[in-house]
Amino acid sequence: MAASQDDHETGRQGSAAAGGGRLLAVLAALALAGLVAWYFLWPSTSEDRAEPAAPPPTPVVLATAEAARLVRQVQALGTVQASSSIMLAAEITGRVTELSFEEGAEVAQGEVLVTLDPGAAEAELRAAQAEATELEQQLSRSSRLARGGFAPRGDVADLRQRLAGAEARSAAAESRLSQSRIVAPFDGRLGLKQVSVGALVQPGTPLVALDAVDPIELHFAVPEQEIGRVEVGATVIATSSAMPGREFEGRVQVIAPRVDPALRTVTVVARLPNLDRRLRPGMLMQATVAAEVVEQAVTVPPRAVVMQGPQHFVFRVQDGVARRTQVRIGQRTPQRMEIQDGLMAGTEVVLEGLQGLQDGARVQAASPAAVAER
Repeated sequence: MAASQDDHETGRQGSAAAGGGRLLAVLAALALAGLVAWYFLWPSTSEDRAEPAAPPPTPVVLATAEAARLVRQVQALGTVQASSSIMLAAEITGRVTELSFEEGAEVAQGEVLVTLDPGAAEAELRAAQAEATELEQQLSRSSRLARGGFAPRGDVADLRQRLAGAEARSAAAESRLSQSRIVAPFDGRLGLKQVSVGALVQPGTPLVALDAVDPIELHFAVPEQEIGRVEVGATVIATSSAMPGREFEGRVQVIAPRVDPALRTVTVVARLPNLDRRLRPGMLMQATVAAEVVEQAVTVPPRAVVMQGPQHFVFRVQDGVARRTQVRIGQRTPQRMEIQDGLMAGTEVVLEGLQGLQDGARVQAASPAAVAER
């Protein structure tokens, strides 16, 4: 009986020991889990938990925004026109007897170009002159007789009226005779003939075109928002694809007083010298007008400007960091682009290495070769 009680007491003590061991194991596991959580979640300042290394600076080619004298320009396409241009035409009915010109030739003012048969006009003139001469003689006799009281004074008045009419008919006949000779009204270049010798022409029949080509005019349209920058007398540089590399310099002659309501443009006329007659009416030319001069315009190379839709940007560099900056551009030339707003002179901008460059990226000046290898 005593042995049985001892065994029972021993079993109870073993169960208690086993329960205590399990409790210690659970506590140990919880402590370990807490240490792991603390290690991963608690901010660490130890050298073992240092931040990842920053990427190296991006190699780029830099340029400096410069302040320079700039001529702002207005550009437009225009058409060459003769400063004076007419189609010579017959004024009377007649047959062409002579063409005194070569097609495409230069002629001087007053030079006879076309002659019509003057027969009818000459006969009419001779008849009118003969009548006037006879009436003058009659008037002279009647005047002497009237002064002596041998002829009525009414005859003298009648003869004077008849003489005036004859003289008027003589002048008209002389005018018609002059119209049988068509002359050049101004210096210019002739076009192609429209008639041949022997043709019977009527009043208004076209004979040959005449254009005044030195100086010559260039007509072009300027948008209404730009017309305020164009002034009479402004320099115009005109170029043509027909004559690569050659420039024609002239001046603005006239600015139309009205705006085209459909196109919202204003016609501008420039006058260009044309001593060698290379410019011909109807040619298409590119006109560049010197609109205004800016003494301290901020400019950068065109490659430094990034276009995104209607907006323009540059990457300005400050303390080794590239900042994407919106700008407003102005005049552009092959070498420089004007920055009207958003950038100051002396600021460094990224010229090469823009591909993939992000706002705030660290950059480092490098050679073009190094940027190309990136």
